[in-house]
Amino acid sequence: MTSLDYYASEDLLADDERAARDRTRRFVQEEVMPEVVPCHRAAKFPEHLRTRMGALRLFAPYLKEHGCAGLSYTAYGLIMQELERADSGLRSEASVQGALAIYAIHSFGTPEQHARWLPGLVSGERAGCFALTEHGHGSDPSGMETRAKRVGDHYVLNGSKCWIGNASIAEVKVVWAKDEDGRVGGFVVEKDAPGFRAQDIEGKFSLRMSRTSECWFENCRIPAENRLPKASGLKIGLDGAGDYEGAITRLASDPHDGSGQGAPRADFFGEAQQCLDGAPVRAESARHPGRRRHHRYLFCHPSPHES
Repeated sequence: MTSLDYYASEDLLADDERAARDRTRRFVQEEVMPEVVPCHRAAKFPEHLRTRMGALRLFAPYLKEHGCAGLSYTAYGLIMQELERADSGLRSEASVQGALAIYAIHSFGTPEQHARWLPGLVSGERAGCFALTEHGHGSDPSGMETRAKRVGDHYVLNGSKCWIGNASIAEVKVVWAKDEDGRVGGFVVEKDAPGFRAQDIEGKFSLRMSRTSECWFENCRIPAENRLPKASGLKIGLDGAGDYEGAITRLASDPHDGSGQGAPRADFFGEAQQCLDGAPVRAESARHPGRRRHHRYLFCHPSPHES
């Protein structure tokens, strides 16, 4: 079964983008779909699929080194769409492993750190996680309470994280904490690090097939060389998260408290539908000379509530 292609976007794809999509679609149909219903009911992720996803180079496929596929961001989006077609937990697995853990080490680590951690993560032989969200502050780095203190040739971490995909089984955990100068930094906590413990969150329905954990760092000691040296500052922990997330949060939150934690606004859904209804017209009118660009851009007028 194929999706309706209103804008003939299939014609705009490169051959390698189509190949990546079709390869992922076959994997989903032949190997994933038979697992989805029983795994969803059991609230368990089929762990053996991680190495298959690695073999298909589905983790961070837009990167070029360390065994990654070196594809375009368009191909990456198509791959994620196919994984999501099966189950959000499967797509979350690829996002956590690739776009978060692998990308953070690739972007902020040294060549030695790349060689040490990336091959196992890219192949799926080792599970990774990205520990940013906290119990009291969500994913807001400015309120982060987890701390990392330099003690000789080690860092000692104290704090907690929650809603972290694969934290309880990850062998390579990218953890975000504030150092003694108050700067947010990235630290890799490896399997069996002393002072680390985690517990899976049971009874959730959303992302039911995905393993989600809360974890604690209690005088957790890691070697000083496990700090990612290029990661420093509030921007780093959320690098790669688009501004659209903030826009959606502002729309969906109670305008009276301004915290982003309020009840959903009743008019949010109407605004979203209005944006969706108008998108094809605005997209069709947006053109480069000689080439439509609606396959890449959708334009939405400002909400009347934001004016």
